[in-house]
Amino acid sequence: SLAIEEQYYLLFPLLAFLIYKYLKKYFTFFIILITFSSLCLNILSSSELKFYQLQFRVWELFLGVLVMILSSNIQIRHLEKIGLPLMMVPIFYFDDTWIYDSEPKLMSLLGISLIIFSNTNSSTLSKILNTNILRFIGLSSYSIYLLHQPIFAFYRVLTRHLKFSLYDNSYSKDQAIDILNLETGKYINPNILILVIFSVVLIGYLSYKNIELKLDNIGYI
Repeated sequence: SLAIEEQYYLLFPLLAFLIYKYLKKYFTFFIILITFSSLCLNILSSSELKFYQLQFRVWELFLGVLVMILSSNIQIRHLEKIGLPLMMVPIFYFDDTWIYDSEPKLMSLLGISLIIFSNTNSSTLSKILNTNILRFIGLSSYSIYLLHQPIFAFYRVLTRHLKFSLYDNSYSKDQAIDILNLETGKYINPNILILVIFSVVLIGYLSYKNIELKLDNIGYI
């Protein structure tokens, strides 16, 4: 996903500059056309490459551009009440077998788009999101995102090289969570899972406070 995002960050400014310079009044039309074309490519393709290549996934990023354009010209309140369930349902309904399919992405992205498009500072959702614990997680979220993979990988290495195991064979697949996608068929003890998640959040917060904020203060980000 980071590779796709970086390609977008490099190519989109150039595309936007050219359209604005020569076809400014058609800017929204081109964004809609590219978004729709990319979505169609994604839906019609059965290849696993559509998960990894920009042309199949640029619609996900351009959807944000459309939200920006529409929200600056149209205001419709309370759409976040539809968007929040749309965003949450894929978390509980879809599993990893859907990773190459468009449905979970389309549903979740439409949900978050409606939230961004319609939500205001005075809405109930904003008040909930501004609670201390969610603000804490939100501020730390980028560091958590960057660090969760190496932390989980470190725990996976521990189980292979240390004499004790973080995994409990007494747990069945229905009783525990295979959060590390192990090939051994062992499932993580839910208590250990809580410890790992707590570690990820704590280290993410420390990274935010001691690295992100300091870099921001000296102008690097």
